[in-house]
Amino acid sequence: MKNISITYGSNNLLKNIKKNHKNNNLVIYNNIEHNKNDIIINVDSNNSIFKNGLNFNIERSSIFIESNYLTFDSFSLRNDQVKVFDSKINRLINNLENNDNLKSYYYGNLKKNNLEKILILTWKNLSSYNIIKKNYDDLNIINMNNNIYKKEGKIN
Repeated sequence: MKNISITYGSNNLLKNIKKNHKNNNLVIYNNIEHNKNDIIINVDSNNSIFKNGLNFNIERSSIFIESNYLTFDSFSLRNDQVKVFDSKINRLINNLENNDNLKSYYYGNLKKNNLEKILILTWKNLSSYNIIKKNYDDLNIINMNNNIYKKEGKIN
């Protein structure tokens, strides 16, 4: 995968987008904090269908696996921070790659600004994420903002 597009909105808006673009690989995730917007992800897309979406170049990823939970983190860096930050992210991914609780990962930058980074991790369940967060110092080192989403239609 080379690109991923994301947009935020109300659940009804995102369902409408998905309904109107059935040929695209779109996945809706609901923010677990009910007062925040949900997200829809357009996977494996070179051209975004979103009018106001965010488009990312993916630098490192696994195969996309739809999973029950997703964490989405974004980071605004300065030029002098990129090399160290990339090293921390790569170390984190190397540590998590063989962990059964992590289903897939995506690391990249905003197409319009390579200093705006994203890290998307998909998880089997929320307790998997919480266990890993406690056990991996790298998750704390990179100051993840813990935007946690639950796959549309999942009850627990």
